[in-house]
This record gives sequence, C-alpha cells and structure tokens, in this order.
Amino acid sequence: MSEDKTVTTADASTPAPAPAPAPMPPKQSNAAKGLGIASLVCGIVAVVFSFIPLVNYFFIVVALVAIVLGIISVVQAGKAGQKKTLAIVGIILGAAAIVITIIVTIVVAVLAAQAIANNPDLANAVQQYSSAYSN
Repeated sequence: MSEDKTVTTADASTPAPAPAPAPMPPKQSNAAKGLGIASLVCGIVAVVFSFIPLVNYFFIVVALVAIVLGIISVVQAGKAGQKKTLAIVGIILGAAAIVITIIVTIVVAVLAAQAIANNPDLANAVQQYSSAYSN
C-alpha cells in the first residue's frame, strides 16, 4: 500500500491569496440613542419653561413628549443592549416639569387669592368683572 503524495509548490511569482475579510458585526440601530437624546432635550426645555406661569401649560405637552419618547427609547435600548441613561433622564425631567407646573399653578392661585382678599379695590374690580360676564 503505497500512498501517492503529490506536493505542489507555489511559484515565487504567484502571490499568496488575500485573507478573508473579517465578518461585519450586526448593525445596531441608533434609533434608541436618538430618541433618548430627543427625550432629554424635550425634558430640559419643559423644565425650564415650567417655572413661567401661563406659558408652562403649553410646555406640559413637551413634557409628555419627553416621557413618551423616553419610554420608547428605554424599550428599544433594552432590546438592543444599549445604554438607557439619556432616556431615563428625559423621563425624569418630563415628570419633574409636570410636577413643577402643578406647584407653580397652585402658588400663583394662592398668591392671587391673597392679593384679592387683601386689596378691597382689586376685590371690587374682580367682582365687577365677574358680574359683567356672568349675565
């Protein structure tokens, strides 16, 4: 039983084959990161404007957008194994903006009631205004 071994040698003029390219890692979506940043920005804007009476009512919508975008981003980041920090901060800021708006509204209402109670001229003006529009 003789084995026939044939060995081929490469010519010095033939180049060695190029190595196979490394496999590409699966492309991770940046959607969760983008939504997290959007949530954070909306939360910051909502908190800043939540201290301004009357204007803060419009920014409750922005605070709600921050919360919704943050929740969506947390879910997407959880599935992709990405960081959730920006989204969580955006959710917290959106909730804080709503709480601040409620507190500012209560404080303004109490101060207005005290001003009306302590100033008879203002109380008469409010009484005349309300009676003119109630009829």
